[in-house]
Parts: sequence; structure tokens; C-alpha cells
Amino acid sequence: MKRKNTDVLKYADSDYVKFLKSVRPIGLGLRESSCKLDRGGYIRLMNQKNRAGRTISIEYKLLKVGSGYFDATGEFSLVAAESPRAKPALAIEVVYETHFHCKDPVEKKMAERFVASELKLIMWPYFRELVFNLCGKMSIPPIPIPLAASMD
Repeated sequence: MKRKNTDVLKYADSDYVKFLKSVRPIGLGLRESSCKLDRGGYIRLMNQKNRAGRTISIEYKLLKVGSGYFDATGEFSLVAAESPRAKPALAIEVVYETHFHCKDPVEKKMAERFVASELKLIMWPYFRELVFNLCGKMSIPPIPIPLAASMD
């Protein structure tokens, strides 16, 4: 007989749907960013046939849960290099902060679930736009970024 996961039962989908309906985005802002370009390395990378040197890392974190609100961050890193051991031709690192209001009391498990699943739907387009915008400002061909964040 399979054992039931009590966490899943405790926070059934109907409870989570109620939580989602109460969540209101209040603010999203860029907390920090950095960008480094090796123009020669980038041109060599773009001239490669496979251009397989792009790596994107993402981390979403719940920062704080308070009375009727929670805060979270999304940390994004894009590195483009000719090979995994080569010096990056382009490196972009970005941290966004968000603030949400919701019905009190805020259950930490619900906020954690939101940050682990739904937050990417909100933050990913900001990251994509920032990368595209920075490439334009540096006068380099844009790095293709997927329309949706990985669902891993």
C-alpha cells in the first residue's frame, strides 16, 4: 500500500486555488544587475555553427512572510561562452524583488509553493526583455531566450 504524503493532503489544490485568488502583485523591481561583454569572444561565438554556449541559471526564493503579504526574489544568470571552460563572452546577472499582498494569515507553505511554481510566470518575461534590451544597447545580436522558463 502506498503511503500518502500528508503535506500534499494538508494543502490540497482547492486550498491553493483559494490562496492564489487572494494573491495580488503590488510591486516588482530590479534590485541589482551586472553585465560583462567580451566583444571579440561574442563575435567568435556568434560565428560558430552550433552556438551551443548559452547557459541560463534561475533561482526563486521566498524572502519574508508577514501579516497579509510575502516578498520573494528571482535571481537570473545568463552566460554565453565558446565552451564550458572558456572565458564568458557575455555574462548577465539580474536579481528582481517582488511584493505580494494576500489574505491573512499567510501560510508559509502556500507562499513557498507560489514562489516555486507561479513566480516564474511573472518574472521570466522581465528577464527576457532585459537580456534583449541589453544586447541592443551593446550593439550585439540578441541571444535567443526561450519564451517560457523551464518547468523543471
